[in-house]
Amino acid sequence: MAREVIAAAGFGEAFGHSLGHGVGLAVHETPNLSPSEARRGALPAGCVLTVEPGIYLTGWAASAWRTWCCSTRGRRGLESTRIFL
Repeated sequence: MAREVIAAAGFGEAFGHSLGHGVGLAVHETPNLSPSEARRGALPAGCVLTVEPGIYLTGWAASAWRTWCCSTRGRRGLESTRIFL
């Protein structure tokens, strides 16, 4: 859905990475929130991950919205941070 919204606003080419990733001992861990990873099925319960759709305009600016989540049977956001680069 995030990719569709960004593309509809005319910035589809500026969103050239995955939607987010797992967080653990290292900042970037599996799972990677991408279409290829989504085909593997549901996330395991208790998986901590970031959801960070962003628009990156080379040589000009970037904006990303980062939300930390924990996968459960429902939805539970842990933290939300707006990042301007």
